[in-house]
Amino acid sequence: MPARPVSRKKNSCGFLDLPGELRNQIYGYCFQQGFQCDFAGKDAHLRAREPKVLSARKSSIFVPCPGKDPKKARMPETSKQEGLPISVRVSRTLGRHARRSHIQHRMSDYIAGHYQRINGLDTCWETSLCPFFLVCKKVYSESIGFLYENTTFGFDSPSRITRFLNVVSKQNLSKVRKIQLYYHTYGDPKWIRDVRWQERHRDSWSRACKAVAKQLINLNQLHAWIHVHKTPIKLNMQQDWIRPFFWFRQCREPTKTIAKSLTTVNVQVESFWSGPYAFDQENLCGISADLHRIFGQAIASAILGASEDEAMEAFSDAWESKYAGWKHHLRFASTDL
Repeated sequence: MPARPVSRKKNSCGFLDLPGELRNQIYGYCFQQGFQCDFAGKDAHLRAREPKVLSARKSSIFVPCPGKDPKKARMPETSKQEGLPISVRVSRTLGRHARRSHIQHRMSDYIAGHYQRINGLDTCWETSLCPFFLVCKKVYSESIGFLYENTTFGFDSPSRITRFLNVVSKQNLSKVRKIQLYYHTYGDPKWIRDVRWQERHRDSWSRACKAVAKQLINLNQLHAWIHVHKTPIKLNMQQDWIRPFFWFRQCREPTKTIAKSLTTVNVQVESFWSGPYAFDQENLCGISADLHRIFGQAIASAILGASEDEAMEAFSDAWESKYAGWKHHLRFASTDL
């Protein structure tokens, strides 16, 4: 009987055969640039610069994009300015089915209304921003942490914050490092009976900020853009529209601090009076915009633990000395300094 040929194993080395240290380095290179993921409406105006924004319906870093013709697919459009992360906007409601026809979903699933992610086999790899962690369960479990650590999450409403905290697992929430909050104040109600809606709006933001400070235990960067719809505007620390952000405040007693890992805070305050057409004179527009900028820095300083007097020192100096000759031309209410 002739001898059987000896089968020789191929000396091939796959990605998963590499040592864990090398795989971690590769993951670090893949997610080094980072992403900007904004949970906001389609037409929401976000102050952060967005040279190119991709819709989550077409391409997403969290959900694969369903079937397009690969031949017609385009690569994701990145920012023209170097250094800015790739941005994606998620406008759909998390935790619910997208509004699709009965043909695309079975009737039972549609009625149940359970949140289901799109099948990974339908991913359009050419246009998905980050398909790397969808390769297999092993790669997913090893790389998903890098994704959450290097992504800046933005929210334009407290309801979107709450849904995000409910959908994402606690393990992944603990990896989030950077968030952006786009906060529009309610403004002045026309009727006294509508004041309750102003209070509810503020309270909902306050609850959302408290939940973020508690659940994102490793949050170290907070960027807040506050647009104040109020006339006349007062720039002092007693304003109620500032209170939601004080849940992130670093207290002098560490045991009372909720956001214990927070180290970087950037706050930008804008209103009608900080715009380019608020005043007839160009120099007044520049002065008003600068005072809003300094007040934003004061809020950030207060969140990082400074007392009210320490935080408002730069603003008081600008108001009483640098711009003392112009403050009566500005249409601000009394700052009560």
